[in-house]
Amino acid sequence: MPWVTAGDLAVFAAAAWIGGRLPPPAAPAVPGGMIAQVEADALARSEHARVFVCGYTGLGLIPDDVRDRIEPNLDLYVNALRDAYYGQNLFLLVPEPAGAAAAENVHTRFPTLYGAGGGRMLFCRDYGPWRLFEIVGAPTARQLELWQNGGAR
Repeated sequence: MPWVTAGDLAVFAAAAWIGGRLPPPAAPAVPGGMIAQVEADALARSEHARVFVCGYTGLGLIPDDVRDRIEPNLDLYVNALRDAYYGQNLFLLVPEPAGAAAAENVHTRFPTLYGAGGGRMLFCRDYGPWRLFEIVGAPTARQLELWQNGGAR
């Protein structure tokens, strides 16, 4: 069996050598001023807007001065977002599933989201290879209770 180990090592060495010569996959290009436009578009729909930028490819897009309205999301759970940000209009900024971005959690969990939307996602606008969706859905139990008791809408 020593020949199997030597063969495996040769394959790994060749793959490492080839891999070291290939350029890293490019992240989707970011149009200039994109985040400012995303923020303006979301705020035009609601003064209580919050945008979640999906994936690692979006981490460098978010300037510190907008982190109270635009923030990263590396592991998308729509119901958890709706519960945690009750009363706010929620948006997702999703990178095109190309290159390294294709392996992002949002694309493995929701493989058709970027192209076809989702059950709770309403397409808003494209920004180059990035796509903005609004999270929509039926009222939560909390909202229904408020409405039934004559509370604020």
